Amino acid sequence: MSAVWIEPEETATAPLGQPLPKDLKIDREDMKLEKRLCREVGRAIVDFNMIEEGDKVMVCVSGGKDSYAMLDILLKLQQRAPINFSLIAVNLDQKQPGFPAHILPDYLSKLGVPFHIETQDTYSIVKRVILPGAAPQIAETLRLVLGWAWTYVIVAELVGSSSGIGHMIMDSQRLLDTGQMIFGILCIGVIGLVSDLLFKWLNQRMYPWAF
Repeated sequence: MSAVWIEPEETATAPLGQPLPKDLKIDREDMKLEKRLCREVGRAIVDFNMIEEGDKVMVCVSGGKDSYAMLDILLKLQQRAPINFSLIAVNLDQKQPGFPAHILPDYLSKLGVPFHIETQDTYSIVKRVILPGAAPQIAETLRLVLGWAWTYVIVAELVGSSSGIGHMIMDSQRLLDTGQMIFGILCIGVIGLVSDLLFKWLNQRMYPWAF
């Protein structure tokens, strides 16, 4: 049974002293890859008893290369399998703006593969439900990032700036002006605290259900 599922590997050689043309070499490499994929899928089906007599196999086709390849492999295995099984391709149409919805049905119709297109407007759900639900956490994260950004600005001014509060503190340190240094540090703290409280207040006003 497994001998039917798993096609034996073939090794082809060019005539002695005659190199293969480039196009023929590419075609041969493509064929070898196709046979290898079919062989590995067939081995997995046999080893794990994945398909039995009369099964109806649903192939989820997203439109990506991997799902196209899986459908193509199963179609090839279906032709030589020792059992009868059917295939049905299933796709989820999420109503993404600008997505060409006709391509996949046209392709499957051309292959003669039965298919079902499940239409669910998940794009609108993301906009209407998921994003508003995640917005409070996103805003809170932005508030924390604002604090980090303020810290990095001050560090940059301390290290290599010619203006700003950090530069003023470094100048005051060199001039031993303790009062101005303390004033600069207090300014940093007050600006950071006020911006944090303001951002938190805005979040509470915009998303009162999350606080």
